[in-house]
Amino acid sequence: MSEEYNIFLLWHKVRDRADEVQNLVSQKFEIVRTYEIEWSKKCFAHNLSRFYGKRLPSAKNKQKMCGQGSFLVYLVRDETPKMIESGVNQNMTDMKYKLRHVLGGNYIHASDNQKEAEENLYFLLGKSLRRILAEPQPKKLKLLKQDVIGTPTWLDEDRVRKALKRVPAAVWDRENNVITCADVPFACRILNARKVIWPWCRDKYKISIRGRDKIFTLKSA
Repeated sequence: MSEEYNIFLLWHKVRDRADEVQNLVSQKFEIVRTYEIEWSKKCFAHNLSRFYGKRLPSAKNKQKMCGQGSFLVYLVRDETPKMIESGVNQNMTDMKYKLRHVLGGNYIHASDNQKEAEENLYFLLGKSLRRILAEPQPKKLKLLKQDVIGTPTWLDEDRVRKALKRVPAAVWDRENNVITCADVPFACRILNARKVIWPWCRDKYKISIRGRDKIFTLKSA
């Protein structure tokens, strides 16, 4: 099995135990990049919802548990991943539960495999894994004050177009602002699209671009 890249995310609540976590992670993986990120308090719960998707029952409860301050993200390389039938890297699962036991709670997020890691990195940094690995490692840890990509608004339509490439079978009819795709809920999460609640506006969603809401039709392909 070839090498695999994954992430560990240490929430603010246990930020003071970063050295301990880093030492444990380093025993099994090579830490190739470290990031410190701070989300705005206004968008924190929304960022959590987009980052975790359907797996998060309550963003508000998660926010209380993990704290709203800056958190650390470790991008790690696993030279000998142990993949099981479900597509999960057992090495990551083992380390995740070991860290949660040591920390005394669910204060750490870990990707299950490289596919999830790449999705996580896109939400957190707005970059692909390939681009991240091509960048030089900063000599000092720099605080990145930024919300999840596209929150609270996209800077331009080109960034929306690039985000849409991550949605399976997505096609954007830009003339009519119609997006068809294989997974509408995932498209909404990637694009930060909000459902228009009026009953006569079926399949209509709002996407904020340059601070202004634009109406799109999102429907299954």
